[in-house]
Amino acid sequence: MILALPAASAAGPAMSGKTAIVVSRQIRPFIEVLEGIRSVFKDIPGAAAETYFLDQMDEARQDQALAKFGDGGYRIFLAIGPEAAELLWNRLPAADGGKIYSVVRNPEKNISALDREQCGVPLNIPPAEQVRRIHQGLPGIERIGIIYDPAHNEAFYEAAQAAAASLGILIKPLRVNSRQSISEILRAHLDSIDCLWMIPDQTVISETIIHYVIKTCLVQGKSVIGYNKFFYESGACLSFVFDFHQIGRQTGAMVADLYQGKPCGRQTPAYEVWLNKRVCKRLETELPENPPPMIKVQP
Repeated sequence: MILALPAASAAGPAMSGKTAIVVSRQIRPFIEVLEGIRSVFKDIPGAAAETYFLDQMDEARQDQALAKFGDGGYRIFLAIGPEAAELLWNRLPAADGGKIYSVVRNPEKNISALDREQCGVPLNIPPAEQVRRIHQGLPGIERIGIIYDPAHNEAFYEAAQAAAASLGILIKPLRVNSRQSISEILRAHLDSIDCLWMIPDQTVISETIIHYVIKTCLVQGKSVIGYNKFFYESGACLSFVFDFHQIGRQTGAMVADLYQGKPCGRQTPAYEVWLNKRVCKRLETELPENPPPMIKVQP
């Protein structure tokens, strides 16, 4: 399916050429990113794009699209989601205008031909920034247990631990190498921490595990830190919640910069920190008196 973005009539630098937007799947976060991109493009004279949804294309149609991409009708190629980035970076020769990715977690790990220096908005918040936001949102927390598989996230732990030291926070590693070991690790360490931090980790994360861990922590009077709205709704005290529409606007602005020859790099995705007031109050967890604007105390 191909959708054309309308040209804008607002004043401002024009964009000469066309952008190919490749979307991994038609799921809400990716559609919100696309809508954010459109909201930027509509205000730029000459902005034009065609959008391709990979979940509507079999292998033959993907080959046809790649052939079309190589004909020179597009200046910039934009990937929304990991499958789209995999296609553009591994099956499309270098583009004259450039390539941009958006909402790809750990892009330099998961997309073989993509490195940290390339243009995009990953679905990652730097560990040091997360530690700072946790300290702002939960100022009374001093001992944080972070549960993860070292095969995937040892570097994340090390970066978080280094950042926490300057704030007087201890981050204790709760290393697991299988889902079966999670309950044992929790039993062994919950008494020695103030809260548990769950990060994206393929060994640890599933909806069932999230519910189990949060319930176990609540019973023991411990707060949980999570990384999306699902955690907030499931009883986490603090959650990092991505603003996908705003991420789309970030991405659209990066496309506009590329057209104008401006430098393009890696940006931290737009997000908010949600505090679950009801859960924090139940656990007697201290909340900030004057939180920064991005930290929202929710009902």
